Amino acid sequence: MKKIYNLFVKSFALIGFTFSLTNASAQYCTAGPSSTGDSNVESVTLIGNSSTISYTGCPGFLGLEDLTATHSTDLERGNPYSADIIYGTCGGNYTGYGKVWIDFNQDGDFDDAGEEIGSTAVSSAAIPLSSSYSFTVPLTATIGQTRMRVIQQESGSVGATLPCVTFTWGSAVDFTINIIDCSAGPSYSTISPMSCGYYTAPSGAVFHDAGTYSDTIVNHLGCDSVITINLSTTNTFSTINPVVCGTYVTPSGNNSYGVSGVYSDTIPNAAGCDSVITINLTNNNSVNVFSTSACNVYTSPSGIQHTQSGTFNDTITNAVGCDSIMTITLTMFYNNSVTIFVSSCGGSYTSNAGNVYTATGVYIENFTSVNGCDSILYVDLMVAESVNQSIVVEACDEWTAPDGTLFTANGTHIESFTNVTGCDSVNTYLVSINTVNETVTLVSALTIEANETGASYQWIDCNNGNAAISGETGQTFVASVNGDYACEVTKDNCTKVSKCVRIGSLGVENESTPFSIYPNPSIGVFNIELNEVTENTVLNVTNAAGQVVFTRNINESKTTISLENVKAGIYFIQIKNDNGTTVKSLVIQ
Repeated sequence: MKKIYNLFVKSFALIGFTFSLTNASAQYCTAGPSSTGDSNVESVTLIGNSSTISYTGCPGFLGLEDLTATHSTDLERGNPYSADIIYGTCGGNYTGYGKVWIDFNQDGDFDDAGEEIGSTAVSSAAIPLSSSYSFTVPLTATIGQTRMRVIQQESGSVGATLPCVTFTWGSAVDFTINIIDCSAGPSYSTISPMSCGYYTAPSGAVFHDAGTYSDTIVNHLGCDSVITINLSTTNTFSTINPVVCGTYVTPSGNNSYGVSGVYSDTIPNAAGCDSVITINLTNNNSVNVFSTSACNVYTSPSGIQHTQSGTFNDTITNAVGCDSIMTITLTMFYNNSVTIFVSSCGGSYTSNAGNVYTATGVYIENFTSVNGCDSILYVDLMVAESVNQSIVVEACDEWTAPDGTLFTANGTHIESFTNVTGCDSVNTYLVSINTVNETVTLVSALTIEANETGASYQWIDCNNGNAAISGETGQTFVASVNGDYACEVTKDNCTKVSKCVRIGSLGVENESTPFSIYPNPSIGVFNIELNEVTENTVLNVTNAAGQVVFTRNINESKTTISLENVKAGIYFIQIKNDNGTTVKSLVIQ
């Protein structure tokens, strides 16, 4: 590699001797990409003695990106450091190589042994890839400014990634490194400032009181500079001990205090600095907090009267002539009266006070409540007696006593209870259970008879809203028109209504084959009686739905039919022969 030097000559005079020093300022080779896309160094971080190089890449840069004027740090000979590099991209991810060099001997190149401080193979699958290169500055490194170069080259090989190489994609960046040597130790100096209030040392540390302090900064060589600070101040300090009643205002007028204690105040002194005053304050006002209670009215220590509960302040003069301030929490109780209602079944009542009362009335007793206040008790007394009575009960079919006992026959029931006055009482129930037979029988085709005797009767029309039939109040009812009829039977104050019986033979009884059905209603067994026996006579029984439930031939004038397995309801009896067909209704219960 070709090296170009500029030569400068400086003269120094030291203790009578003259030296001539030659400083060569090298011109470094160029390097870098011809495209700003794809592979690129994403970041560089190097923490030095007094500053940090912190660089972020992208967008890309054509050729060598020279940041030596803006990004620099100090590295001390013999000390370890770490350069942290992130190899990345400003476009697609591609394989390549990354390297870092420092020109430790400041000869204008990066070719000398030990100047390459790190190398990484960059895989496209690993981008962005972080690499940390640990290194130690050689003890022989030349003091002064030099360069660090970072290159990421896409494709190629590790051997082809050189400090002066040019390529298509990637990046090359230069930074300034200042090599220092602090092996001789820090430099020392002494200053003697004077301050009122707070003093800020060269490092930024802040001191207030007079005294000797040590401060450390970085000198022009990048090494520690230890400064001894002899700080003097004309602030003054004093103590006062005021005794007051009430509020005390400090000398500065900025603060006021109403409670004894130690306080601090600051005013300017004669030199214009702070005069810090410690105040030992004694406030002879006294403060007392207490709770109390009273009946009806409370008089506070100052003579103020209160009639309601609450918290209030009161002030009197104490023994030293200052205020005695009291906070009083008052609970107020009041004289009251209570009325109790009492009943007695024993002829007398003994109150809690031991008084015995034997007559109904209102009695007054005075007592002291748990709060110590006067109270009045009104005893409203009712002297009651037990009740024993007999009650006659008449019921139809059954009766249920108040306690739930069911009666279906005559009997006596005794029930104990507490009456409205709180006394034990007894009711004796004399129970009479009456019954009435509300059933009726169809005794002929047009005649219905109630089965209960010695009763009151009212025949009703089932097809007319159960309306009473005028004049039909006998035990027997003869229908004048076809229809459904029932009887309301009343006996011994019991009233029941029979089931409806259908009369359907009016106008058809003389048509073809006259016959009679009885009993009707029936329980399932009934008689058919023909006025005339005719050959080929057939009996059919159908239900209300028209279904035939029974059939047989009849060859006798009187036939007994049993339909015990059919359901209760209305059925139709059909007699059919050579003369024609006759139909009548039958009620089966």
